[in-house]
Amino acid sequence: MTKTPILAAIVAACGALAAASVPAARAAQDGVPGVEVRITSPVDEAYVSGVVTLRAEITPLSAAARVEEVTFAVDGRIVCRLTAPPFVCEWDAGARVEAHVIRVVATLAEGRVTDSVRTR
Repeated sequence: MTKTPILAAIVAACGALAAASVPAARAAQDGVPGVEVRITSPVDEAYVSGVVTLRAEITPLSAAARVEEVTFAVDGRIVCRLTAPPFVCEWDAGARVEAHVIRVVATLAEGRVTDSVRTR
């Protein structure tokens, strides 16, 4: 069956929509072998509203001493920067339950590691 231009556009749009709905890959480490940062609060797919605690952990624990900065961003906007453990801060998600992408970037002298979660 030959696809018409309109059908081809619909198929392409559906594929893009399906790809966008797949949860972000957890723990996308991009530069420091053996070091991982993980968002422990909120959890992936959590329903959030009001004041939310953002929490991240660095492993191995010995790597936390080498962290220069941990940055939390929500929907692409930086909401807090921390330079020492514990890597915890509060963010106001607003009164309505809405989807958000929360990302953490831990910067060490030898590179960066990241993680992200999606909320509902």
